[in-house]
Amino acid sequence: MMNRHTRHTTGSLPVGQARSDRLESPAEPRDSQPSRMLEGPAQTPLIWRDEWCMGIPALDADHRRLVMLVNALLATQPGAEHSLGITGDDRESDTTDSDPLARFEAILDHLRHHFEREEALMLSIDYADFQTHKCEHSLQLAELTELRRQVSREPGTVFGPESLQWIKRWCFDHFIAEDRRLSKAYADATRP
Repeated sequence: MMNRHTRHTTGSLPVGQARSDRLESPAEPRDSQPSRMLEGPAQTPLIWRDEWCMGIPALDADHRRLVMLVNALLATQPGAEHSLGITGDDRESDTTDSDPLARFEAILDHLRHHFEREEALMLSIDYADFQTHKCEHSLQLAELTELRRQVSREPGTVFGPESLQWIKRWCFDHFIAEDRRLSKAYADATRP
């Protein structure tokens, strides 16, 4: 099931418009804007930035792992930068399978668990935007699941540049737009 922002382009997989593409005015400094963070080829890895931290250790760890999993997927693409943009302990050790679909499955599995943790945290602080944020999670999982279905139905199909760029934009938007508001609400709710 795809949302009303989903578009189909000949020769590529369905891609939804990232919420960050619809923001009218950025809430973050210029160096955090998607256009600067995501420029370059679609297979260029994401680089973790400390300003993406929410101050909630479990969710910050989930977000760092998401970046690693996305980079592992990007590394399977022709012309990819194989450094994954991470070093040392940050290397993803359990994505030795070079199959792009297997790596995408790892992203989906991680997101399902991450969203459950995030939603439990929202409930624990009586987060005012819980329903909206939960709907966004459901929508994104549905779009990512549809992307997986399309790739698995068409043997030999790879993730196209537009799909990869959309995955990166969604990841960025998840950290900067959606979870930034949750981070503030969490800090307010847990302040002594």
